[in-house]
Amino acid sequence: MITGTAYYKEYPSESGDNIELETLNPINTFIERNPNSYYLKDSPRAVCRYYMTPEQILHKYHKELDDESRKKLEEGLIRQWESRWTSLCN
Repeated sequence: MITGTAYYKEYPSESGDNIELETLNPINTFIERNPNSYYLKDSPRAVCRYYMTPEQILHKYHKELDDESRKKLEEGLIRQWESRWTSLCN
């Protein structure tokens, strides 16, 4: 018998008239279990670890970032591409 646990996250769509579901990787999902219940749905919180590139961060959180944070990420992208370019040329 094969069993497993699947986790998902629901959030409003960009248009706001529907919900979107995101399937979460169980390796990077940590559930704080409720000691009074056998069910994960009764847990007070879950933590999801994400590994994102600077491009993904800018795309996903652009509206929530202040100007300074956006600038730091964009400068990091420029340095990242410069280092890749120089390593390809050498």
